[in-house]
Amino acid sequence: MRQTILRRAVLIGCNTLGKECNVKYQGHAAKVSFWFNGSKLVKLETRGSSVTRRRFEFAIGDKTINVELSSIVPEGKSEKLAFAREGESPLPVTSKQ
Repeated sequence: MRQTILRRAVLIGCNTLGKECNVKYQGHAAKVSFWFNGSKLVKLETRGSSVTRRRFEFAIGDKTINVELSSIVPEGKSEKLAFAREGESPLPVTSKQ
């Protein structure tokens, strides 16, 4: 899994069976796990006492990826983002629940 953080790519060697993996982001220890829930890829990330969930799902002929961000601890509102490939028609980018 490759994730871009502040324009830097981070390679995470972790499976999609829900097993927790130890990683470092910008020098700080974290734990992540990935699994599929139907067609959605779910990422659970723990940094210190904060726990965040991200759900990734392809849409519109696999030209858009929808991401739902949820703060589990501390409890917070979900935020939904939509990312389109470059050159595709613009979509509404964000909505908060």
